[in-house]
Amino acid sequence: MGKRAGRILTGFLVVVVIIASHPVWMPLAAKFLMVKDDVQKADAVVILSGDWKFDRERKAIDLYKKGFADKIIRVLEMENISFEVIKRLLNSEVTQGQIYTKFFETNGVNKESVILGDAVATSTFDELKAARGIILKNHFKSIILVTSDYHMRRALITAKWVFRSGGVRLYHATVHSADFNPNRWWLHERSIKEVIFEYLNSGFYLIYHFMLGK
Repeated sequence: MGKRAGRILTGFLVVVVIIASHPVWMPLAAKFLMVKDDVQKADAVVILSGDWKFDRERKAIDLYKKGFADKIIRVLEMENISFEVIKRLLNSEVTQGQIYTKFFETNGVNKESVILGDAVATSTFDELKAARGIILKNHFKSIILVTSDYHMRRALITAKWVFRSGGVRLYHATVHSADFNPNRWWLHERSIKEVIFEYLNSGFYLIYHFMLGK
């Protein structure tokens, strides 16, 4: 067997091994995005947007009712397609603030315990900057960050950057996404989009926000 044929055979075997072993290494990409919970008593729970099933809100309410925090902070989003769909379903010009206020009250949270930020959020970075203003204004010293499992790594990295000064302690509680399986994420279109989106945005944040300081 010549050298060229040997190299081709070696390359072919490497490809076969990579493909055959994908159930071992492919899950790592998704599992890296997930972070083990660190929940302790804090001044407020901060909910990150991106979940119109209200699972993140339910997680925050659960923490509130268990006594982990006395306040819930929810920064509102800029108008988007999801919100327009909700308004059409309700056949009403209801505002985001009204939707969240009603949801929290219906689920046993005192109105005085909810702080809604202005509708400025277009990204996780924007949300956390807005939340930081609320937190510093209220002299909170600790928060519990609530978001979905696949989003927690980027959210925490971003939060640590945004809160790098100010003396605010960060804890976090994950919302399990029923339709996100880290062991088989590449078999479902939505999970593929979520994993790719997280890595692309992490790279963007690293360059645009952390390195360039925008």
